[in-house]
Amino acid sequence: MRVRPRLSCFFRSSEKPVVSPLIAPLLVPGRRESDKAAERGMTMKRLLTAAAFVLACAFTAASQAPMAKAQEQITEITLERTACFGYCPIYTVTLRRDGTISYNGKKFVQLEGMYEGKFYGFERLAQLILSRGYFNLKDNYTVNATDLPSTITSVVRGGKRKTIRNYGDSGPVELWGIEMAIDGVLRGAELEKAKGQQAAPRK
Repeated sequence: MRVRPRLSCFFRSSEKPVVSPLIAPLLVPGRRESDKAAERGMTMKRLLTAAAFVLACAFTAASQAPMAKAQEQITEITLERTACFGYCPIYTVTLRRDGTISYNGKKFVQLEGMYEGKFYGFERLAQLILSRGYFNLKDNYTVNATDLPSTITSVVRGGKRKTIRNYGDSGPVELWGIEMAIDGVLRGAELEKAKGQQAAPRK
């Protein structure tokens, strides 16, 4: 003969069983079936309301995360090389996240004048800039000498522009690597003479 264990066997005599407040109204003895059904309906409504609230918070957080990330993205990269006492190339190039490029060759370069076009590799270049700590570098590097060229880089991130002037190539190797990478992207770009200007032959 099987003996059904008493409920008190599972608890100490001085303790009361812990019952979830969501189902407590359903365990009260002597309640009518209609009351129990109403309580079950109310409990279900509470659960659905809580679930809807959690989902709404999750969707809000998910929609805000890409927005915050987009606000911190690098959107523009510029390199400018200035004159020296000699035949240093003088030009400016601007690269944008949408893959467009603007180039202005002034002197001692293969292409002189204003050019526009498209290029590949902005995202990789932006990753390189971040990994080399560009935004933690000083704004100016110089050397005690005259008639040397400057390389000026500027990067726009989150709507704010940081500019570094590297006179006489005196900056750290991380900055030099970024400058070389921008030149590499320029060499692989597809350029066309800007509207209103005649194309100059490559020298």
